[in-house]
Amino acid sequence: MECLAARPNPAKTGPMYCNDTKDQFLEMRAKGLSLSHIATDLHVSQRTLVEWNRRLAPDIRALRAVHLEALHEQTLASREQDLARLAKVQTNVEAAITKRDFT
Repeated sequence: MECLAARPNPAKTGPMYCNDTKDQFLEMRAKGLSLSHIATDLHVSQRTLVEWNRRLAPDIRALRAVHLEALHEQTLASREQDLARLAKVQTNVEAAITKRDFT
């Protein structure tokens, strides 16, 4: 989607970007992508991204915290599943050992 539009104020130079582009920037930056990488993907100058990065820093930090919390929850759920599986294996092994005669 092309959001680039001419500035309504001719005294200002350069393009104006739509909110979708800025939202994509926020998501990409919150995921830790470099400004150089984002500039290439979004076709936005690095200078513009440096300004957005400065201006949107609180939003980037908040979104990064949300991403990290989701990752933590996912990791925790995965560990709980692993522990449940290992407990079941241990129970099966103990049951098999109990049934065997080692004399």
